[in-house]
Amino acid sequence: MEREAVLFGRRIRELRMKQGMTQEKLAECAGIDLSQLSRMENGHGNPKFETLERIAGALKVRSHELLDFSQHQSEESLRADIVTLLDGLNAESLRVVHRLMRYMVR
Repeated sequence: MEREAVLFGRRIRELRMKQGMTQEKLAECAGIDLSQLSRMENGHGNPKFETLERIAGALKVRSHELLDFSQHQSEESLRADIVTLLDGLNAESLRVVHRLMRYMVR
């Protein structure tokens, strides 16, 4: 669940930046505290559905788009997600991933 919270936060940030909005502006438009939005973007907190609806409305997207962080990630977001996935691996698993990646990029 922790990984999903990080991806969710990145998704909000990605959509916010596409709109050219600051955190302050999004928080204001969504009617939520700036600190709450900041925590969510940093992968912390457990927002209520009502909060998701408010954020989606402020970003002019459907609420399910906030949870779609698999298909529409920016290159930067994909790289960060890869790093997050690798962080939890032990040395042997990292070696396997390394071999696979080297094979794939040749």
